[in-house]
Amino acid sequence: PGESTYVVARNNLFAGTDEALYKVNPVALDWDWNDLHRSTAGRVVYWQGTSYATFAAFQSGTGQEPNGLSAPPLLVDPGAGDFTPQPTSPLVDRGVEIPGINDRRPTADPPDLGAVERSQLFADAFEEGSTLRWADAVP
Repeated sequence: PGESTYVVARNNLFAGTDEALYKVNPVALDWDWNDLHRSTAGRVVYWQGTSYATFAAFQSGTGQEPNGLSAPPLLVDPGAGDFTPQPTSPLVDRGVEIPGINDRRPTADPPDLGAVERSQLFADAFEEGSTLRWADAVP
């Protein structure tokens, strides 16, 4: 249940041991350019009464995520709070530019999926080369 009427999601990673997405309410979703990954056996998505065992079935059954993927994210060390994609991660350069959000990056490569941009998070290089969360670095 919720009060939202419409949700748009881009460039995210949804990963877990259960469904990557479990939708039961009628809120309209517009999802694309995300990674929906389940690390254990079972359905990838439950969508308003329908189970989708594979990501391809979810895409064809709902029309969602035409540019998305379902792949192991290969993060540096999520257990220690480092959600940076490894160099070989399928999240690297897989995203889409979003005006006013990530369209002013100092590099020409496409944005990464997930919480952390591998090449640089901020244009001033504040987090470049660091695994610290930006909030932890403020004195």
